[in-house]
Amino acid sequence: MSFCSSSIVLRKFGKLDIRGLKAVSLIWLASALIDRLWIWLDRSVPSWDPADNLTNALHFKVAIEQANWLSGDWWTQFWAVSTKYPPLLFALTVPFLQLFGLGEDAALLVNLLFSAILLLCVYGIGRHLWSDRTGVLAAILCVVIPSLYTNRLQYFMDFPVAAMVALSFYCLTLWRDERSQLRQWIWAIAFGSSYGLAILTKQSALLFLIVPILWLLVRNGRQWKRLLQLGSSFVVTLAIVLPWVTTNWLYQISAAFNSNVRSAIDEGDPPLNTIGAWTYYWQSLPRLVSWPLLILAIAGGGFWLLRRKDSPLNPQFWGI
Repeated sequence: MSFCSSSIVLRKFGKLDIRGLKAVSLIWLASALIDRLWIWLDRSVPSWDPADNLTNALHFKVAIEQANWLSGDWWTQFWAVSTKYPPLLFALTVPFLQLFGLGEDAALLVNLLFSAILLLCVYGIGRHLWSDRTGVLAAILCVVIPSLYTNRLQYFMDFPVAAMVALSFYCLTLWRDERSQLRQWIWAIAFGSSYGLAILTKQSALLFLIVPILWLLVRNGRQWKRLLQLGSSFVVTLAIVLPWVTTNWLYQISAAFNSNVRSAIDEGDPPLNTIGAWTYYWQSLPRLVSWPLLILAIAGGGFWLLRRKDSPLNPQFWGI
């Protein structure tokens, strides 16, 4: 099934305009060179979060170098290496630490992998839903949006989880639009796998796709085959995340309060039972995206609505 899934993905990307893929490759290469130059020039000491994440990655390095893949006890110890955060980011960082040293600069090389995933998936979504040019533009925006490039330059979990959520959304979108029943199953399994890996990157990935998933459940409410496919994808997700969750479930229950409630109080953030907590990202949007890009997006969306004949903003809609 893994081989079939890979062949379908390659076939899907094979239909894409080769010029678009070349453009995305150049965007990734340019951003990678600029990022590495910045990291090379930056001699500051990592803050608490990146330092804590690097410590976790070093612990996984030790665990993997002492691996006994057929031992159940070793797997239990492996899942327990990081009780607070899921293990995927740290485990994927290990090869870079082994090849390039034990510092943060070496650990940040893993973001080149996540950057490639993010750009390819955003490009694929843009081209699938609109056009090749839209996909390339979306990839460019991912490189220049402040909230993405600032996280890309530090060993945070935010950028990797953004890439994995984009991968999950890409697979979910292709499953939604696929007409072949065989390929529907393949994309459903691909979605379940990527969603599970996204959650193993950071627990908050579970929340980011709730709205599209609920919408698809309502949309396919009477199509039992589609519901079966989507249900099967959740089984795959559970199979991927359960080993870590069942090992650390007690800590996760206590951490949910400490991370989401107590930390918010200590840092002066609005409590979860206030409107400010639920509109935090909306209020922070200009800072996360930047005012120029936000104004450009609003203006572009307004211009697009003005040109649509079925839009109330278009004078032709009212017969003017």
